[in-house]
Amino acid sequence: MRHFVLAAFLAAGPLSACALSRPVENGIAGQWMLFQMNGADAPAFLTLDSSDLARFAGQGPCNRWSAAQTAVLPALNLGAITATEIGCADLAAETALFAALAGMTRAEVQPDGTLLLMAPDGRRLRFTRLLAD
Repeated sequence: MRHFVLAAFLAAGPLSACALSRPVENGIAGQWMLFQMNGADAPAFLTLDSSDLARFAGQGPCNRWSAAQTAVLPALNLGAITATEIGCADLAAETALFAALAGMTRAEVQPDGTLLLMAPDGRRLRFTRLLAD
């Protein structure tokens, strides 16, 4: 019996070390859609795909976008947002959304299941999870 317990303990060691080296995602990974900006309805369509915790991406009203995410969650540090270059009637709203997104520094999944991105100056972006097919 003693050998079995020791073997189980040794086997758990490497698994624990692997778990500690991965970023904590706290339910953030997934597909999201913006529904609120600073307490008001979102000014335009915006999705966020955080399935790859190191690179966030999505779709705005006009263009697809992506940005490196280099902080350890729940902290956010989005790099420069790159986007396709398609014009549309909502381009001004999209530009404002991208600027707001770039300023977010924290991400938390709220008890109601929404994703809240926060900036130090109090700005907030609230997303709802998109259901998988």
